[in-house]
Amino acid sequence: MYYVEDNNKIVLFDEDKHKLQDTLAFMPQYKDLNINETNKNIINFNGEIYFEDDIELIQEREMRFEKEFFETSLGWVRRDVKMQDDTIRDFLSDILPLLQVGIPVLTYQKPDFIEVIEPVQNKVIVTEEFINECKQQVLKDFYGA
Repeated sequence: MYYVEDNNKIVLFDEDKHKLQDTLAFMPQYKDLNINETNKNIINFNGEIYFEDDIELIQEREMRFEKEFFETSLGWVRRDVKMQDDTIRDFLSDILPLLQVGIPVLTYQKPDFIEVIEPVQNKVIVTEEFINECKQQVLKDFYGA
């Protein structure tokens, strides 16, 4: 398999090196880039091009994230919250009963999982809808619905 990389991202690939060279002739933005060869499979995943083994890592990171967080309208919430005294509290069973509308809480943005990075934190204000979504998550976790 042959491929062209720009800024550490695969932008073109083909099994036929000559086809790739012909394609590059019509793409001036990539004319100075090298054609690389690999034995790995290359696939298009969600509109991006990756080595197949990278896709498995991305999917593994996403699955791990979705086990550690749950989604709400205000962002993703960490299930196990590290408190200021370094204890770990379960958000749904320990913190949810104490939540009130109008107080701040941390949520997170879902990362793209291409690189291993901590999700970006957001400080948001608790709403009635947020509390209801958290209660719904408790039911989903309990009943598996």
